[in-house]
Amino acid sequence: MYFVKEIKPFNEISITNLIYYVNKIKTLRHTFASHLAINGTPIFNIQKLMNHKDITMTMRYVKLAPDSGREAIENLFF
Repeated sequence: MYFVKEIKPFNEISITNLIYYVNKIKTLRHTFASHLAINGTPIFNIQKLMNHKDITMTMRYVKLAPDSGREAIENLFF
C-alpha cells in the first residue's frame, strides 16, 4: 500500500507541510525546464518560459540539451 500525505485545509498547514508543498512546486518547475532542454528547446525560450531575469539561472539546464551546435558546425564543411 502506498503512503499518501494527508491534505489539510490551507489554514491548518504547518510550516513543515508548507515547505513540503513549496518543494513540490520547485520540483515541477525544474522538471518542466529539464524536459524542455532535453527536447532541444533554445535556452532563451526556456528563460522566458521560466521567467528567469538572468540567463545564469537558466544555464543549469544547458547540460541537458543535445548538441544542437554540432549540426551548425557540420553544415560549414561541405
